[in-house]
Amino acid sequence: RPDGKPDQAFLELLRSKNITWDNFLLLDEFGLAELIDMTGGMDLGQGPMDGMQTLAQIPGSTAEPKAAFFAHATLAQGLCLSSNDLIQKMEVADVTRRLASHMLTDLTEKNIAEEWRRLRPTNTGISCEFPNLAELFQMP
Repeated sequence: RPDGKPDQAFLELLRSKNITWDNFLLLDEFGLAELIDMTGGMDLGQGPMDGMQTLAQIPGSTAEPKAAFFAHATLAQGLCLSSNDLIQKMEVADVTRRLASHMLTDLTEKNIAEEWRRLRPTNTGISCEFPNLAELFQMP
């Protein structure tokens, strides 16, 4: 969207599924590929790949919705699990600098830095849940 905010229909769809959030951070394809590279690559079941290779393996959601959903969930889960390594080895300023032109967020730089500093000593990374994966295996 020209105003740089998520589409209201998208937000309403999330709310209708009881998906809630405090803040948001969206990455475009290049930003997502860069984040994958920063975490050391990803394996979606075909061996380790860099960011662009990983994204190229994700099927289109129109042609293969179930496979696309599973690939996106697997990617999100992998990024979540590798978040602690990223938080421990990189400074937040380096990450935000590399992603700045490819991300959209309602968080300030100060908020991002504070959250990074809060997570670093926990040595656990970001906490993620994937309830939709169970639903996926029940889909026809």
